[in-house]
Amino acid sequence: VLDGDPDIVVGGYTAYGIRTSPLSQPVELGASGANIDLSDPSTTSDEIDEFFSIFFGAILDANLMTQKINVYVSPEIGRRLDLTYSGSAGYKGGSLLSYLLTNRRINKIAVTYELTGNSFFAFVPSQEYIRPLVGMAVNTTAKTRLNPTDNYQFLVMGAMGIEIRGDYNNKSGVFYSRVTP
Repeated sequence: VLDGDPDIVVGGYTAYGIRTSPLSQPVELGASGANIDLSDPSTTSDEIDEFFSIFFGAILDANLMTQKINVYVSPEIGRRLDLTYSGSAGYKGGSLLSYLLTNRRINKIAVTYELTGNSFFAFVPSQEYIRPLVGMAVNTTAKTRLNPTDNYQFLVMGAMGIEIRGDYNNKSGVFYSRVTP
């Protein structure tokens, strides 16, 4: 779901993922973009708040997003968001995570162990922008046992892809971070 598989092509459609689909919108975290490491403890809470409010907010505006988004972050970013927000200039109660959730555009922020380091992805949780495509529901089939003392063995099969949608101008509600030098 994250990276797809370019070797899988069915009916002329490539199996893209969130980070590889041409309709997903990149959020540049490197020197040519926001120039921020969200997982670095030396990045201040105010800088992270500014990133989500101003830099990422501008990307959402450019894609005409008014709906709330779900943000999925690496465990390293998650640990950074667990720190208290009052570590920055002035007193602000609670964790950075609880403060970021007051942003009008953020529905939730959750940790996924599929990501590492300074990476995240986000999307509007609506079939208008992203949806699973089920080619074959997951099923379990018992393999033939030739002897009564043979172990039970099962085949578990399923086929699923992800569809990321955009408008005529390639504006979308699916975003992923990248760091290019």
